[in-house]
Amino acid sequence: MDTNDPVLQILQMVAAMEQRLNLLEEAQRKKAGACATDEGMNFTLREARFHALYDVVRELSAREGISEERLTQHVAALVNFHRDRLLRLAENINPRWAAQIDNRGPGDDPAPEPPPSLFCGKT
Repeated sequence: MDTNDPVLQILQMVAAMEQRLNLLEEAQRKKAGACATDEGMNFTLREARFHALYDVVRELSAREGISEERLTQHVAALVNFHRDRLLRLAENINPRWAAQIDNRGPGDDPAPEPPPSLFCGKT
């Protein structure tokens, strides 16, 4: 075949593109692996921090005579408040994204105000 043959030139271009695609796919696999490792490390650290703080709060609550049930209700109310606050922030940035990440059910009322302090008016 002649090196000026258009078919040969196209085949050479396709081969070069396939080689480049293979390199890009390999680079993407490496980046995805590194991201998964980072995400796993961040997840375990975030979970460990949460559980450490929750354990401290449980100890303080028990010391103050606050029942586990009351603590659980209070934490749930705080989670709802902060989730709603963050969803409002997300809605200001991108309403479509906020709607996609909003996992509240139809009966879940927004929590515009945080619940009263856990350590004032113990029950």
